[in-house]
Amino acid sequence: MTGERLGLFNALVLWAAAFVLAPQLVGQTVSGRITGTITDPSGSSVPQAEVTLTNLGTGVTRTTTSGSTGEYTIESIPPGSYSLQVRKEGFKSYVVSNLVLRVNESRTADVQLSLGGVTESVEVRADPLALDTTTATIGHVVEHQQIVDLPLNGRNFTQLTLLTPGASPVQTGQQNLFTVTGGISPAVNGMRAQMNDFTLDGIDNNMRFTNNYAQSPPPDALEEFNVESHQTAAEASFAAGATVNLVTRAGSNEFHGSAWEFLRNDKLDANGFFNNFFGAEKLPRKQNQYGFFVGGPVMIPALYDGRKSRTYFAGYYEGFKVRVSNVTSANVPDAAERNGDFSELLGPVIGADCLGRQVRSGQIYDPLTTVANSSCPQGYIRDPFPNNIIPATKISPIATAYH
Repeated sequence: MTGERLGLFNALVLWAAAFVLAPQLVGQTVSGRITGTITDPSGSSVPQAEVTLTNLGTGVTRTTTSGSTGEYTIESIPPGSYSLQVRKEGFKSYVVSNLVLRVNESRTADVQLSLGGVTESVEVRADPLALDTTTATIGHVVEHQQIVDLPLNGRNFTQLTLLTPGASPVQTGQQNLFTVTGGISPAVNGMRAQMNDFTLDGIDNNMRFTNNYAQSPPPDALEEFNVESHQTAAEASFAAGATVNLVTRAGSNEFHGSAWEFLRNDKLDANGFFNNFFGAEKLPRKQNQYGFFVGGPVMIPALYDGRKSRTYFAGYYEGFKVRVSNVTSANVPDAAERNGDFSELLGPVIGADCLGRQVRSGQIYDPLTTVANSSCPQGYIRDPFPNNIIPATKISPIATAYH
């Protein structure tokens, strides 16, 4: 292999390694952990048992051993589907299949080994976590299938944060920037909407100056997200409101992806109410939201096989184009009003002022005649223009020049 080809090959490997290593380097607000205690049939602890955790999508394994009290812990686990195997000489192997770990989730998986040969195995299918007995954090996870199946006006994930108990939309702060893509900044458990904290794959995802998130991946690129409305961990102490942890989809041994195009066009829309009221035609509108997501193993024919080396990639692109028109209606003075004649505005008598003079609806008054009068409730009185006509001498020639 020539030096030029070797340099290109190394660059591609380093580029791909960034994708495969990223899940291993995710922040504490995204990665989870599994802990538990290993015992024998009598309930006594089993030390030095081998515990192996395998990612079912990539085949990546992590191994640890139980301590003197039979306890084990595996930290910093990216969200995904796993199998957990426990092996110890003199006992049957214990396998927990399809153990699903959500974003920033801690699970307790206690294991009781049975006597037998290590070549024998006991397989247990993991059930969804009904009650978190590991931490006191309260949160709600929205999974990928929900994100892509539920209708979203503008395809913005923040609308689904309202599925969390205690979350309500508030038109303030962050929400001022979300008018185009339909985003929501929820107030969670009575806290202000500006007090939420967003993370993306464990990295800070906030625009501090504008109090909103920095990046909003399209639904097809999100694996899941977790809205934590009550946090007890130190890494979540930044936000008084909710901590919203997003996890993007990663590559695996199989190629996977999707493409989309969402169209809004005036040819498919009805005319607006006010357009119909004023007899205006339907205005042109064209809106396109399109993109793709793709992920899988890094494959370079005859050079590199990402399945064998467990090197994966994932990426997405989304474009948004909108062309809209607006109609504005306003009242302007007619020719008589521009010359100071507002007599058409005069209506019926509605009362009398403090001097006993009749007061009519639509009456206009001369501000230059204002004088103090203690008998009036407001403490002053002014004279109306006769017949609602402003004399020409009191109209500014500068204003007249704009006619």
